[in-house]
Amino acid sequence: DIEYLNSCINFNDILFQNIEFSGTEIAFSLGSQHGEYDGITFDGCKLVSSADASKNVRLFFDDGQYDNPTNLTIKDCYVEGAYQVIEIRPTENVIISGNEFKDIKMQNLLLSAASPRVYKNVLVENNTADGLSERFLRAASVDGITVTGNTIENYNGADSDVIKLTNATNAVVSGNTIPSGYTVTVE
Repeated sequence: DIEYLNSCINFNDILFQNIEFSGTEIAFSLGSQHGEYDGITFDGCKLVSSADASKNVRLFFDDGQYDNPTNLTIKDCYVEGAYQVIEIRPTENVIISGNEFKDIKMQNLLLSAASPRVYKNVLVENNTADGLSERFLRAASVDGITVTGNTIENYNGADSDVIKLTNATNAVVSGNTIPSGYTVTVE
């Protein structure tokens, strides 16, 4: 088990494979450092948190200080009871695929544009989310995003749109299963 891994400066091609993160706040954080990354992959990892998870329990967090982040992949992971799964700032080439998310407290996947940069080439596919308290996906300022084949169950959030994309160009949202009465917003 890895308890906490925080803030590298410049790095390439880091693979976290079949790791169980426990007793952690953020499994991997890029906080308040300047640098670059190219290639972070979480493959088959697991993060399970208690029901009273603090707002810092996440699989991955990037506060936007990194220049030109590229190639982030989160695949075949299981995350339960976290505050969020990921929160990142504009990144190029993001793949979130084949994961299972359960009882997530805040916006499950938050791709927030806090700068003039935009996300490019984002794929969110074949994920299952059960028991979300807020949106499955919230993304802003995205050029080239595909959201397909995802299943959202037992959504109990206040927002009527379980997937919301704003300032999105070249967006494809199709083949997702969402609870009856909820919508997808692309603007």
